[in-house]
Amino acid sequence: NGLLRVVAYDRQAFDADQYEASAGEISIELVLDGFLAHTLVVEGLEDELRLEVGDDEIDSGTVTLAAGRYIFYCDIAGHRSSGMEARLLVS
Repeated sequence: NGLLRVVAYDRQAFDADQYEASAGEISIELVLDGFLAHTLVVEGLEDELRLEVGDDEIDSGTVTLAAGRYIFYCDIAGHRSSGMEARLLVS
């Protein structure tokens, strides 16, 4: 399995616009760089994985993804509309 590390910033952005991972079980680590709370959910898989940072600086979990293109985003009100989303290319 692979590890995907995503950093969330106070400016309501992740540290990249696009990430890559290998198909199968993917461990995702969300790291807070700042003070505002943020989440990470994969579009269409909201019930399978929701990471949250704020009080804790790191949260992690695993999700199994087939090859394809996915979007993940912060589901805190206003954050996604401010641009807090990224593409995940799984091959």
